[in-house]
Amino acid sequence: MTGLLSDLVVIDLTRALAGPHAGLMLADLGARVIKVESHDGDDSRGWGPPYAGDPAQRRSTYFMSANRNKESVVADLKSEDGKDFLRRLVRRLPRGARVINVDWSEESEFGPPPKRRVPRARFLRDARRAGLTLVAGAIWGRITWGVYWTWDARLTLTLFLWFIFVAYIVLRGAIDEREMRARYCAVLGILGALLVPFIHLSVYLFRTLHPKPILMKPDAPSLPTEMLTTVLLAFAAFTLLYVALLRVRYRYAFDRDALLAESSNAR
Repeated sequence: MTGLLSDLVVIDLTRALAGPHAGLMLADLGARVIKVESHDGDDSRGWGPPYAGDPAQRRSTYFMSANRNKESVVADLKSEDGKDFLRRLVRRLPRGARVINVDWSEESEFGPPPKRRVPRARFLRDARRAGLTLVAGAIWGRITWGVYWTWDARLTLTLFLWFIFVAYIVLRGAIDEREMRARYCAVLGILGALLVPFIHLSVYLFRTLHPKPILMKPDAPSLPTEMLTTVLLAFAAFTLLYVALLRVRYRYAFDRDALLAESSNAR
């Protein structure tokens, strides 16, 4: 009898618990599930007792139950030969096939972890926001101080922070090797984070044109209750807007990567 998902082909790169069980449900519904194991075999083969037959053969009943109705192939995905085998396997799949993997390694090129899209999306947004802050501050400074720009400590540190944002974005597009790109970008991200407290404390550390904080300071805020309430409400509103924009940018990156992967498989 033909299953509901008989037209679906799944490459299962998962190893334990939730991943194999998800592939099992797809296989039970009729999908063709191809399980990729290392040369040493799946870890769960040795999860026993109980075993089916000789324990030395590493055929635990858990492994057999979690991987029934699946096909099995062997490939070392840490080697170039294994990666090339997986590329050829993906290219031979019919159009519309899915690759399921809940345990991507950092070296994997077939589906980067969603969480790695967050820094890229966040830094793009923060670079725009820092640039807008500098431009708006220059306009305000011309009206208040009579000049568009002066090498004030807070202004200069904010400019350095904007340079770090831009450098991060450029670096992500300039380095193809995933691990090296992640390391260098992490260093830039740490440098940017270290600048934030210095920007806030610059009015205490240096002689500056900017006034001292009236809200984020050791003692009580120097604002009337009405103004403080307005500021807090605005902060909450912009925080929600920040989360919404981040989710939109994240979804855009996810859809873009999926489209690029589909185009690559089609070729």
